[in-house]
Amino acid sequence: MEQLQFHPVSEIFPSMAPAEFDALVADITANGLREPIHVIGSQIIDGRHRYRACLQAGIEPQFVLVPEGADLNALVISLNLRRRHLSESQRAIVAARLETRDLGRPHKDANLHDLSISRTHASTLLNVSARSIANAAKVLQDGAPELIDAIDRGEIAVSTAADLARLPAGTQQDVLTRTPDEIRAIARDVK
Repeated sequence: MEQLQFHPVSEIFPSMAPAEFDALVADITANGLREPIHVIGSQIIDGRHRYRACLQAGIEPQFVLVPEGADLNALVISLNLRRRHLSESQRAIVAARLETRDLGRPHKDANLHDLSISRTHASTLLNVSARSIANAAKVLQDGAPELIDAIDRGEIAVSTAADLARLPAGTQQDVLTRTPDEIRAIARDVK
């Protein structure tokens, strides 16, 4: 089977934790793939975890074609937002990824769709404030990968992370080894 590529829009939502992915592989092994993978051309728009789980389980993936001209951002948000049960901070980091893709430069996919969106539109789509998106954009720009991952996992608020993103990357990593109360206190001190 030909390996498909992941379209950039498929990666705006956080990756599954390893334990969640293992559970998905086990479920697909036992029950088959219940939700098809959305593709456009040879790129996966939605279903990157299901696709990888099918490959690992040795199950033939099922695909549904995304129509040409579809709003890919809206599709991915619609398919993921409600089922993922994300916190406000997690939604804010998704919105910031939409807004700041390629550091704010418009990204064109193979079909010449403009994938960048405004902060106002991202705010509406993901039901978060523009301020939360601004905090998330600060973290994406200046935060250590571990800090971004902590937001993706729902372990730290985006406002706290934005304050911590002012620190050097090594210090950010050290702070994340502390208790939640200590992390919040350090963020207040930085602010």
